[in-house]
Amino acid sequence: MSEIPNVSVVMPALNAEKYIAEAIESILGQTFSDLEFIIINDGSTDATAEILESYRTRDPRIRVHHQKNSGVATAMNLGCRLAQGKYIARMDADDISLPQRLARQVAYLDQHKDISICGTAMRTFWHSKQHLIRYPEDPDIALCTLPFQMPFVGGSLMFDRRLYSERGVRYNTHVGATDDYLFIVECSKYCRVSSVPEVLYLYRSHPLQVTKVQNEQQQWFAKQIRLQQLEELGLQPSEAEISLHESICTWQVEGDKEWVKQIEDWLVKLKSTNLRNGKYPKSAFARVLADYWFAACARNARLGLWTYRTFLGSPLATDSNLGARRKLKFLVKCAAYSFT
Repeated sequence: MSEIPNVSVVMPALNAEKYIAEAIESILGQTFSDLEFIIINDGSTDATAEILESYRTRDPRIRVHHQKNSGVATAMNLGCRLAQGKYIARMDADDISLPQRLARQVAYLDQHKDISICGTAMRTFWHSKQHLIRYPEDPDIALCTLPFQMPFVGGSLMFDRRLYSERGVRYNTHVGATDDYLFIVECSKYCRVSSVPEVLYLYRSHPLQVTKVQNEQQQWFAKQIRLQQLEELGLQPSEAEISLHESICTWQVEGDKEWVKQIEDWLVKLKSTNLRNGKYPKSAFARVLADYWFAACARNARLGLWTYRTFLGSPLATDSNLGARRKLKFLVKCAAYSFT
């Protein structure tokens, strides 16, 4: 390892004794070894501190800092302040980074000078259940997803340290478990955002993780972050429109024909507003809206061929890149409901 490491991995940890050893091993086992590993013990009351100290004595790349319980955002800000690397990589104490993760992300950021923050595709897991999730590689598409959701999971992100040290982007300590969402939104004001298409991160879904324990609070803060972006787009949405937007963002889009038409009207309004003010790249934003429109229609296939005709008849559908095979599959599904 060089005197100043290329990558600083920052990992907050709170009462993580059950999974933290696996998380640590996944970083120590990276094919990219020019790193420092900064672990912030956020006031754990279980055996986390003892586990961390045992690893610290074994590997000089590990730096452990203990603080009173102050939250993930405070821990991340401390880790970023201590970091010396060109890039900072986040790691969560109950997840796993696959061996090529850091190498692939460093290579990606080195090759794409206009991109300063990226995540990766991931696989969620819990016991024997697994689910693959891919995120946008196209920076324009990634940017245009931000009014709806994060463009990748926060634990997989890597970013240029200058976003913290020179641009002053910080993890917000007042938005609960959505700190990573807001962090990405703030970074996007200074640089392009993207995702490495390879699966390089394993996200452990379990009952005790912070995002589940704080789910109601997290949803409220996420709603505020989305509302802020809608206002920056030039909208002052009504309560009904906010409710519609939230239903789209959280995939709660099943309803009757009137409900489907309301979703269409809202997405068309977003499209026309952006065409006027150009906050987001116009073709990419239209593509993202078309994808959400198709998702809403697909979840209402039980309304029969009316749904298929409504999808195709919408101005949103003209921007869809839906292939012939998926379109035929959608038609067959709608038709099956019409004739039963």
